[in-house]
Amino acid sequence: MATLFNQSSDLIENYKGHIEIFDTNDSLWYKPDKMLDWSVSTIVDTEKHYSTNGAKKKTITGNSSVYEFRLKRTADFYETLSTPVETKTISYWKSLVYATPPTLPQITLRGVSESNAATNEFIVDQFVATVENIDEPREEGKGAEEIIVSGEIISHTSQKRQAAAP
Repeated sequence: MATLFNQSSDLIENYKGHIEIFDTNDSLWYKPDKMLDWSVSTIVDTEKHYSTNGAKKKTITGNSSVYEFRLKRTADFYETLSTPVETKTISYWKSLVYATPPTLPQITLRGVSESNAATNEFIVDQFVATVENIDEPREEGKGAEEIIVSGEIISHTSQKRQAAAP
């Protein structure tokens, strides 16, 4: 008899989830309050070939895993300084991208989702990633604007279940 797995009592509920951005300037985690959604796609790059006996084989050549988050645009994502220093801000990321020579910003992100289980367990996914796309659409009459940030995951620190939120 098989053991039950993937039960509804263990569902991860994203409406209880959030992301956090680590600011290396003050060594603190910041949780955007107006997050709309976020995603992480783990993508394994492979090369298909055949072994000497004719069997199909795949060789891992790397990964091109990506992330994206979408949130409401707030003033605290921008700095008043002409040389931004807060590594969690769009001002800082753009100062690197538009510098001479340009530098690809790297950020540390932590995604936190709360389980529906009676133990209120949390799933924490932490990684270092590049900021490669900052989309700031501006449409008149649309109310609060959104920001979409995305890029490639450089290193994956951890993904684990834990009893308390970080």
